[in-house]
Amino acid sequence: MTFSPNIRVNTITEQSQGYPEMAVDDDEVIYIVWNDSRRLYTSNARDIYMARSLDRGDSFEQEVKVNDVKISPEFEYLYPVIRATGHGHVAVSWRTSETGPGTSI
Repeated sequence: MTFSPNIRVNTITEQSQGYPEMAVDDDEVIYIVWNDSRRLYTSNARDIYMARSLDRGDSFEQEVKVNDVKISPEFEYLYPVIRATGHGHVAVSWRTSETGPGTSI
């Protein structure tokens, strides 16, 4: 079995990304979501980002942040999951956790 070279799906590499999830829909579009820490040190926030490939993974469009609700810095977006069925129907969900004093994730 042979694999092609790695393909980058995000543009920011200075901070960590984790908990990736992938879905392929009926139209063979590939979607990848992940927990992204690019704002962790400036805003104490983590976000959920997604990128998609329309050419079976040969390239990916620029990633987009999928969580757009402004929440308190005491909350974070974590552990994304994704499902795709075709014709652009994609669902992404994640855990929102309170990380203030006296709470745990």
